[in-house]
Amino acid sequence: MDKQAKEPDLFNQVLAIAMKEGKLQFSKDADPSQSGVVGEKFLLFSRQRKLLISIPLEKLKRNTLNTNSDQKAKANNGCLKGCGCFGGVLVILVMLIPSFTSIKTIPYAPMAMNIIANLAKECAVKKANGERNPKFGRPSLTRYEITPANGDCNGDENNLITAQSIKTTKYPNYSYNVETGEKTCSHDGPSEQLHGCSARKNGEW
Repeated sequence: MDKQAKEPDLFNQVLAIAMKEGKLQFSKDADPSQSGVVGEKFLLFSRQRKLLISIPLEKLKRNTLNTNSDQKAKANNGCLKGCGCFGGVLVILVMLIPSFTSIKTIPYAPMAMNIIANLAKECAVKKANGERNPKFGRPSLTRYEITPANGDCNGDENNLITAQSIKTTKYPNYSYNVETGEKTCSHDGPSEQLHGCSARKNGEW
């Protein structure tokens, strides 16, 4: 049996939830290459790198277990002797559920770009509303550190809000200039373009 068929299709589960909750209208608008498991959550991104929905893995696991339980109950209700095989099938399904980490490479770089873009929008709204000394909440993202550390919407000394990579050979730095609106990036990767960053130095994203 194909390995992918055995594993729970978390992408489709989250996609169904997102569409049910009105987060997107068409399934083709979601991007499976950018979506994936981060920590204890599954993050679903659009093709425009926008975070559509974040679902705890525990919730997906419970939904899968509940579905299996319902299926077992229906089978038992319509079954007489010789139907004990359904229990064995249920055990196999439950054993397959924990295989979360085998899903696609986690899209740290697209998430970092999305976070910086969203922080820039959040700060712009606060400034437009006349908020004094506006701050943003610093999100936590593996492989990256968000600066300035104090969450100042005016950025650092260079007016930048930045997703600083802890390993620039694999993941670029992404910055947004709150004064000019310029989006710049840099990295130490093997080629000029890397994860949406156009160049190693003074690139654009």
